[in-house]
Amino acid sequence: LQVRAYLRYERAQTELRNQVRAIGAHVMVSESTPQGDIVAVNLAYLLHTGYTEAELLGRNHRIFSSGHHPPEFYARLWATVKAGAIWKGIFRNRAKDGSLFWVSTTIVPFTDAWGRVTRMVALYTDIQDAMVLAEKLDFERRQRIDLAALNRALLDESSTDALTGVANRRALDRFASEALGPARDFDQPTGLLLLDLDHFKAINDSCGHAAG
Repeated sequence: LQVRAYLRYERAQTELRNQVRAIGAHVMVSESTPQGDIVAVNLAYLLHTGYTEAELLGRNHRIFSSGHHPPEFYARLWATVKAGAIWKGIFRNRAKDGSLFWVSTTIVPFTDAWGRVTRMVALYTDIQDAMVLAEKLDFERRQRIDLAALNRALLDESSTDALTGVANRRALDRFASEALGPARDFDQPTGLLLLDLDHFKAINDSCGHAAG
């Protein structure tokens, strides 16, 4: 009976080691105290940040701060994990050489029998390429919006009389083309109403075009 129990224990330990190895090959892992002091890191974490294990152990996670996130961001993070809840989000961190990188992060607080947080394990996935692509797409989207707004402004300016603010001859030509097209396609009659002001020239001549 003891032999079978020991074999089950050995199989469980082997399976656990394999799972940890599989996770470590895919994601960066760090372990820290409730105050954020680093006590363990895996190889992927070292390769990604450029630090050695000796340079990180005992140091606080603040050394990775990029300055991108406001203090309120970290305050909410720490309030979550110190309450014993899992925190998920994204960071922009700084590597040893000063380069910035994005990571998707899950921080899991480990608690004792009394529910007190004793350590925290953080799992990081590199999303730098995805974030760069998203920023590029967002920049291009904003450029398209700005260009469309500029085109609309230019069209309005070219179709509006600067003095009166009403549509000019160019706008009339465009409107006539748009209005007559369907009429020709469907053989429908088109009407035109023309309003004229008698003796308006006298107002322009006596009071000036701006007043007119």
